Amino acid sequence: MSYLKAELQWHKETKQILLQLQERMYAVFNSLEDALSQATARLHESERQYLDLWQSESGKVEGGYF
Repeated sequence: MSYLKAELQWHKETKQILLQLQERMYAVFNSLEDALSQATARLHESERQYLDLWQSESGKVEGGYF
């Protein structure tokens, strides 16, 4: 009987440990997802600024604008 109680206790502790791991993994995933979203938005903004620079440069004609 004591072996059965020990095994049940082990299963209970193992389940708790795995649930904690699952929670941490979800937190890590959400953090990575947020970081990726922010990086993507910043890259789009950087690209937009770069293209704006080229558009303004292409509008110049020997010291003047069209």
